[in-house]
Amino acid sequence: MVEGAVIGEVAERYGVRAALIGSWRRQLERQPVRAAGAKNAPQFAAVRVDRVSTEGVIEIDLESRCIRVRGIVDAAMLREVLAAAR
Repeated sequence: MVEGAVIGEVAERYGVRAALIGSWRRQLERQPVRAAGAKNAPQFAAVRVDRVSTEGVIEIDLESRCIRVRGIVDAAMLREVLAAAR
């Protein structure tokens, strides 16, 4: 959302498809305007993939703690885990 940013360059930098970033932007633009820092304001998190694992492990390193989820994890399960971590 930075003025002058090129979606293709951002996608390449973070190893995602440009269409995904475009989709995120459209979703964000459709949401009601919220004050910066508002409790439910959308936020992005930096994600880094260290290695590919066949074990089915998701590890999220937060400032104050680390969340590790093992096994088969779908979107609903991950949402519950992250909501509990707040």
